[in-house]
Amino acid sequence: MPPQTKKVKGVYEWEVGNWCGRYLTPNGRWVRKSFGRDRAAALDWVDEACRLRRTTDGVLATTAKTHKVVEEVKVAVVTVDMLCIEFLAYIKKNLDEYRDQENPARRIEEIRGAFGYREAAGVNAPEIEDWLDTTQDDRELANATMN
Repeated sequence: MPPQTKKVKGVYEWEVGNWCGRYLTPNGRWVRKSFGRDRAAALDWVDEACRLRRTTDGVLATTAKTHKVVEEVKVAVVTVDMLCIEFLAYIKKNLDEYRDQENPARRIEEIRGAFGYREAAGVNAPEIEDWLDTTQDDRELANATMN
């Protein structure tokens, strides 16, 4: 039989082999944290909480949850021009998929001319529809041609 561990206020075994620590905050709320099989970590955590409560060296946490620091991720702005360039490269790699189109590069250049400088997320459907309507009217194209 394993030797009995010394009882420490605030450290207890929740289930066999699962050690927890707890302390009471100044506003009367219990803070509990599980440490698995690591009793020493539970002891250290409770001792640190007791030390913080006795002294004014730091702030006693009101929750055991750790707050993750979210790093600000810079997302590159994707423009219509960038999408057109990547799509044109894809067409050149996969010629079999676009063999029924006469000249996709010309059409992509027209799109780049109209929307290339704009952020892709900022272009909405009514703007594209208006552009297609004006293109169709300027060239006097049939509806089937615009598909």
